[in-house]
Amino acid sequence: MKKKFLILTASFLMTLGLCAQNIQDTTVNIGAQTVPGFFATVSQDTKTVQDVLKQKFKAAKLKSSNSEGYTAVLGQTIPEIATVPVNLYVKIGDMGRRSDKVTTITICAMPMNIADKVPDIKNYVRRYLEDIIKQATRQEAAVALATAESTLKKAQKNHDSAVSDLTKLNKSLQKDQDKIAANQKEIDKLQSKVNNLEENNASLKKSIEKNNEQKAKLEKDIEQTNQTLQNAQSEVEKYRSLAQ
Repeated sequence: MKKKFLILTASFLMTLGLCAQNIQDTTVNIGAQTVPGFFATVSQDTKTVQDVLKQKFKAAKLKSSNSEGYTAVLGQTIPEIATVPVNLYVKIGDMGRRSDKVTTITICAMPMNIADKVPDIKNYVRRYLEDIIKQATRQEAAVALATAESTLKKAQKNHDSAVSDLTKLNKSLQKDQDKIAANQKEIDKLQSKVNNLEENNASLKKSIEKNNEQKAKLEKDIEQTNQTLQNAQSEVEKYRSLAQ
């Protein structure tokens, strides 16, 4: 899971980096002046880019103001661009529909004093813009990373909880299966005892049948001997009376 997360994060950062490099040359009208500058579109929202610009100004201890519809740093030295005071103008906006909206950045800079010459100022301004874009990309990625890590942490917690629940359930199932096995052993023992008792009953029934036959025979013999006994008793009484 973590490996997949890292791959997705790297892919996300690469995509952002490619989108962020959409920089074009342009001209910017500042009052009566027309100044060469750059125009870029980025995928980050305007607030992210504005926050990055504020952070850059704060880190360089620059004071900004609104001028000509731009966020401007006027008459200050910006080491990333020049060693002399310059006027920097940055405008952050957006364009496109909600589904494919992008943030636009327009930037230009010029020496505050016309007499000051800054070789390659255009290249330094472009690098300044590139740094804004890179920082916006990193900031957005950091927010996305925090969200992804939170999602990963939650997913890991849910996974661990499910594994724990499954372990407990498996233990409960095993306990029930062991109980069933123990009960079956008891049933087998009782069944063996029942079988022995049934065999004993069958033997007793046969004995009862045999004894009942013997009983019937004896009852018949008693009936017969009783009659003989009565006849003999009568003979004895007859001859006893004659003998007196």
